[in-house]
Amino acid sequence: MIKRKIGIGLGIIVFLVGLTILLFPHINNAISKHIEANIVADFQKTFHVGERSQGASGQISQYGDLYDALQVYNKSIFDNHQSEMTTTAFADFPVPLGDYGLADDGIGYITIPKMNLELPLNLGASKENMANGVGVCGYTSAPVGGVNTNCVIAGHRGYRGTAKFRYIEKLKAGDLVYITNIWETLTYQVKETKIVDPDDISDIRIVEGKDLVTLLTCHPYASDGKYRYIVICERVDR
Repeated sequence: MIKRKIGIGLGIIVFLVGLTILLFPHINNAISKHIEANIVADFQKTFHVGERSQGASGQISQYGDLYDALQVYNKSIFDNHQSEMTTTAFADFPVPLGDYGLADDGIGYITIPKMNLELPLNLGASKENMANGVGVCGYTSAPVGGVNTNCVIAGHRGYRGTAKFRYIEKLKAGDLVYITNIWETLTYQVKETKIVDPDDISDIRIVEGKDLVTLLTCHPYASDGKYRYIVICERVDR
């Protein structure tokens, strides 16, 4: 009788362990999506998203010094032909948000309806920033739009049970991508997709006269970064 009870108990334990292993990715995904949604919601409340922050003169009034700094930065990297851009420089963004009174690297969020995706957008593609959302690669353009810009946004192809950019191949020419920053929402349209080598940065550089956003992730899925998959998008709401 005792052996039978022990056997039943062990069977229950094995069952529960197996069930936990089976459900863990789904539980982790739900938790991560909840955290990401809360970050986006907090951002919307803090910066009154949907109301362009301008003073009576038409000038940016909310974090105007930061807006100006990002515009100056965008012009500077175009003028110097992004001479400092390398894949090893992606983690750190040259304009620290802490210098402008912001607590972290959060600059907004990205919305991709085709992928049913909304993720926090951070300046800098560091491990921490990409764990909590997606990151703007250092020495690419800040996500404020404008001619002669290309904001390269890196995201994991799935991370600890969360999808992030896992289903990026769903995006086709004509699909829309929305970038919401502190000041406004910018609309971009997918133009083309490419598969490139990990160290090939020629297709993510600024293109003169264009206002671009480029999505960047590993390819294929679960390949440990054998290649990079990029989605080139162009501004359509100017």
